[in-house]
Amino acid sequence: MMKMEVQMDEKKIKQVGAYSVEQINTMVSEVAKKKGITKKNESGLFIGNGDDKDFSNFGLMVLYLKKQEWFLPFVKTWVLYVGDEVDDLAKHYKRKLNIG
Repeated sequence: MMKMEVQMDEKKIKQVGAYSVEQINTMVSEVAKKKGITKKNESGLFIGNGDDKDFSNFGLMVLYLKKQEWFLPFVKTWVLYVGDEVDDLAKHYKRKLNIG
């Protein structure tokens, strides 16, 4: 089962003031929906549909989000779970783009 956790840094968002946490959360949910990820579990994690499109759907979501100026600087937790594997996307992409 594939899952993705996304939590925004409310403090950073409020400091910049361009968006609200709610606006960013809504935009993330809309991106997920457009990329074929339509479910969340009881913990609020995006979950796959359990089909052969999950890898590509989550991949498309990652590719889109990492390019958005409203996302990467403000994300606190961005983790992709694939079975027992855990990929800290926030750490990876922030380091790659030298974002603190």
